[in-house]
Amino acid sequence: MTEAEQQHHQVLCEVVWDLYKDVNGFRPRHMDFSSMSIETLHDLIDSLDRELPAVIERDREHLEWLEEQYAQDLAAYEARQQEARELEAAYPYGEFEYLEQVA
Repeated sequence: MTEAEQQHHQVLCEVVWDLYKDVNGFRPRHMDFSSMSIETLHDLIDSLDRELPAVIERDREHLEWLEEQYAQDLAAYEARQQEARELEAAYPYGEFEYLEQVA
């Protein structure tokens, strides 16, 4: 393999390394890149590239779900805070001091 081919091979390995993680969520440490030909690496990149749109869509849907969960949790938190403020206003501090004496 010429020096130019080695550099090309290295660049393709780096692309696969990153693209594989984008698609699968982990690095392809199990792959023996040194034994792969440039053609094999190109085929692998093409295969991963075809999978990427589905992964992007899945991640988008997951992000939407997380945003919905956050909005629901925030609304519930704010409702509890409002309820606590209303209770504090209805029962001023000191009104239940006798409970401290009993405990």
